[in-house]
Amino acid sequence: MFASSYEFIQYLLLWTGLFSVFLVIVGLYKPTILLWWEDTQNRIRILRVYGISAIVLLSLYLLSLVFIQSP
Repeated sequence: MFASSYEFIQYLLLWTGLFSVFLVIVGLYKPTILLWWEDTQNRIRILRVYGISAIVLLSLYLLSLVFIQSP
């Protein structure tokens, strides 16, 4: 299935990053869907929580592409 554990980590970073981007889009449309436990449910919180996680995960994916080379 996967050639190595590094390839699995790359796919995991990619798909969780893309899912976070999807959650940002959904949260910008209707923040109460994703922040139901918070007292203040606004779009700034969506960008803080899910936007930062999307940026971090996708940048880690890009770094893994650059530094980890497949055999």
